[in-house]
Amino acid sequence: MEFEFYRNFITVAETRNLTLAAEKLSLAQPALTAQIRTLEAHYGVKLVDTARGRRTLTLTDAGVDFLTRAKEICEIEDSLNLEMAGYNQTVKGTLRFGISFNVAIPFMYNFLEPFAKAHPEINIHMRELTTREQIEGVKKGTIDFGYANAPMPELPDFSYKKIKQELFYAVYARNNDFHFHSKDTVTIAELKDLPLATNYGTYGLLRKLCLDEGFTPKISFISDNGYNTAHFATTGTAVAIVSDNCCEKLPANMTRTIIDNLELTYAQTLFWCHTQRLTPAIKSFLQFIKEK
Repeated sequence: MEFEFYRNFITVAETRNLTLAAEKLSLAQPALTAQIRTLEAHYGVKLVDTARGRRTLTLTDAGVDFLTRAKEICEIEDSLNLEMAGYNQTVKGTLRFGISFNVAIPFMYNFLEPFAKAHPEINIHMRELTTREQIEGVKKGTIDFGYANAPMPELPDFSYKKIKQELFYAVYARNNDFHFHSKDTVTIAELKDLPLATNYGTYGLLRKLCLDEGFTPKISFISDNGYNTAHFATTGTAVAIVSDNCCEKLPANMTRTIIDNLELTYAQTLFWCHTQRLTPAIKSFLQFIKEK
């Protein structure tokens, strides 16, 4: 089956209009319709409903599932094309990273950019993923490295390298609704009864430490990343509990206080699967990390 048929089906499904899709693809509408019919004949199912008198088309149940798979097929094809292109260069290869949102920029600055300058022949693909998505990606081989800033499970096929230990801060507006002001440090016990904001990666550890102090934390806001969490605290309605890299630069009306608890910390961790084939590109990056 022609890959373009999958790509063109995606455009049809997204526009919900054959005429608009044909214009967007610079194809004659009969030719685009023929492609849809070819797909339906090949897979033996009806994918779109183009009832007479309706300007927009709808996807059948099979068409909805087919759209998901078509996107996966096209993504794999694009990735494969990029990886194979890398072998036309001097050393060859591609590195695929899944990186937690909160640490994507510093990781690029400290590691990916200098590595790329030292190894311009190696292609780099980077995606911002949750820790869980990184773990699944490394297991399946869709990414070569994960870089997480959350507690990591010990998995037997994985190798880990701790890069940086993160400290945590209470971030809050100077004029807040609950009259919270702290001195040099803040303890976990002082967070009792305060509305808190955090991210999903931190929540489990924060909750455990609060329960150890005899209370359940009052979470008024939770997000996928610490930057959103710190920003939410600017409303003055919550104290954000975030790692240091998420609150290095704060607006003038905001302040931060370090949390006095050594258990509220974890390392930014690079990890990979040592039971899978280590390509020359992967070995080059591991050597680079070792030297750095």
